[in-house]
Formats: sequence, structure tokens, C-alpha cells
Amino acid sequence: MEAPSGLGGAVPVPASQAAKKEWRAIPEHSFRSNGSEEQEHVKLGQSAERTIHEVGTGSRVDYCAITIDADDAESNGDILQQKLQEIMRQREELQQMEIELQARAIARSEILEVQNSFEVQLKEHMNINADLKEQLHEREQSILELERKLEEKDRELRAMKIDTEAHRVARETILFKDEQLREAQSWVARVQEMDALQSSTNQSLQAELRERTEQFNQYWIGFQRQFVEMEHHHLQAIQQLQLELAEARKKNGNYEDGSRVSHENSTDSSSYNGNQINVIDGGKSNGHLGFASNGSVDGTSSHVLSSSSSSKIEHAPSVPVVP
Repeated sequence: MEAPSGLGGAVPVPASQAAKKEWRAIPEHSFRSNGSEEQEHVKLGQSAERTIHEVGTGSRVDYCAITIDADDAESNGDILQQKLQEIMRQREELQQMEIELQARAIARSEILEVQNSFEVQLKEHMNINADLKEQLHEREQSILELERKLEEKDRELRAMKIDTEAHRVARETILFKDEQLREAQSWVARVQEMDALQSSTNQSLQAELRERTEQFNQYWIGFQRQFVEMEHHHLQAIQQLQLELAEARKKNGNYEDGSRVSHENSTDSSSYNGNQINVIDGGKSNGHLGFASNGSVDGTSSHVLSSSSSSKIEHAPSVPVVP
């Protein structure tokens, strides 16, 4: 665009084009020959000098020229110098502003990159956080499952402890019963030994008793036989003496004595019959002799019996009596 001609040739530039604004003073011939070349110097006193304003975007550059007459140059040199200094100051400010804007743009791009990377990292972190939450939930579920299994194991362990205690008590009871059984078996063995000893002793005693009983029975039978023989001999002697006595009494004619003798004969015969019955029984029913009922005859007959039978007793075999 074109700036108004005059000494104060400051051209305002919009704020959107402040980053590409620059003031230059170039000679006319250089402006004609090389429009794209940049020279930054001012030559006062030359007839052909221009102050241009370059506004460019990319490779396109627009130039605005201000024509200054040579006659006015000397009078307006100081003003131009001041304007130029002001322009230079503005240029520096604009350059500083451009640098700041570039820095801001760079910073903004970096901030955008950082923000993008942060967003990417945030998304990654959110995904990781979601994964971690899911893993944490799974871990919590697994922990709950493990706690449940641990409780079950604790219950099983308590049950096993109770069973073990019951088994221990049962084992102790069994051991105690076994000990009692061994004691009972030993006691039974001792009792059996005592029974066997007693039975053997009883058998030996019974055998000895049978032997002694047989011996006693034999001795008793022999004694009874001897006694029967002696009694029979005595009866024969008594009968003979009675006959002799009867003959003697017949000679004397004593009737009373004859009746008395007959009575004694009947008594002796009954006593003899009792002795015979006792011998046949073997002495089992009564140990006393049957003739004890007729223990004595009259004094004469008993004296004769003892005197006449003394010879027979001397010849009888001796019989030992076992207590």
C-alpha cells in the first residue's frame, strides 16, 4: 500500500502484519536494479533517496516509496534523522516483538507438542490406570477367594485338630485298655498257672487218696476177713463149750441152767448172723461190728472164749492200720 508523501513518512502497519514490518532507506538506482536486496544505510545529501516500507509474506514483498527532494533534505535532515532514529527504535521494538512472538509461537508449538504428548501420556496413564484398576479388582477378587479358601482351610484345620485330639484320646484309651488287657492276661496266666498247679496238686492228692483208700479198703477187707474167721472160730469154740456145758448140766439135772443155755445159744446165733451181714457189705454202711450188741456172754463163757481163741489170734497175720 502507499504512504502519504511528506517529511513525516511513518506508515502505520496493522497489528496482523507487525511480524513482517520493516522500514528501509535505499537509493533510487539500487531500487531499480535490485528490488529484493536489503541495504540498511541512509546517505544524506543525495538527490535520489527514498524511504520505503517493506511488507512481505513468504516470497511476496510489497514496497511503499516516499520521494524526498534534494532541496528539502538539508533543512529536514535533523527531522529525518530523528524520524529515522524513531523508526530504528520502533524497528528494534518490532524486532523484539517479533522475537517474542516467534518465541511465543515456538513455545506455543512446544506447549502444543507437550500438551499432545501429555494428552497421549494421560490417555496411556488412564488406560494403564484402568488396567491397574481391573488388575486391582481381579487381585481383590483373588484375595477374597484366597481369604475364603483360607477360612475353609482354617475350618478344616480346626476339624483336623479336633479329630486329632479325639484320635489321641482314643489312642490313649486304647493304650490304657491294652495295658489293662495285658495285666488281665498276666493275671489270668498266673491264675491258670495256679489252677494248673492246683489241678496237678489235686490230681496228685486224688491219686494218693485213691491209693490210700484202696490200701485202706484192702486192709479193712483183710481185717474183716480175719475178724470173721476169728469170730467163726470163736463161735465153734463157744458151741463146743455150750455142748459140753449142756452135757454137764444134763448130768446134774438142772432145768433152769438148760433153759438159760438155750437162750444164750439163740443170742449167739443172732449175733453171728449180724456179723455175716456186715462182712458182706464190706464195712461201707457202718464201721462198727455187728456183734457189739452182744458184747459179752456170761463170765464163764467169755473167759473160755478168750482163752481158747488166744492161740488163733497169735497165728493171724498182722494188719497195719492206716490213719
